Amino acid sequence: MKRFLPVCVLTVLCLAAVAAQDASAQVNLTKPAEEINLGKFPLGKWLDDRWNGLWVFTSDDISLYKNGELVYDFKGKVKDFSVKAGTGGLTVSFSCDETKRSYQFTKDISLNKDITMTINRYDTHERYKKNLTYQK
Repeated sequence: MKRFLPVCVLTVLCLAAVAAQDASAQVNLTKPAEEINLGKFPLGKWLDDRWNGLWVFTSDDISLYKNGELVYDFKGKVKDFSVKAGTGGLTVSFSCDETKRSYQFTKDISLNKDITMTINRYDTHERYKKNLTYQK
């Protein structure tokens, strides 16, 4: 028992020193950007005909084009990324602090290749929901 006590005291002192050092260091609490992995979600291009926006899904990226020009590439900029299967179909959801929006894309169980997109804005709490048509 006598040998055990000095080891315990030394361990406590070391932990206290590490804690004090960590407390003095600046802590970055922001979560790093997550990788995009669409898994079984269909890959391809879908058109938002209201804004002439073309959403392009590849195995590791989601990007938005308008009139043929890249408007935004989400690679390395997403958080809370998930792909979930449910009774309504397969859903990809994520948020992006840079665009101040959260996104949800759902492919229902039907043979139709269209997907439903829902975008929620952080700043105005507006919600935009649109059926996107599959593009060949």
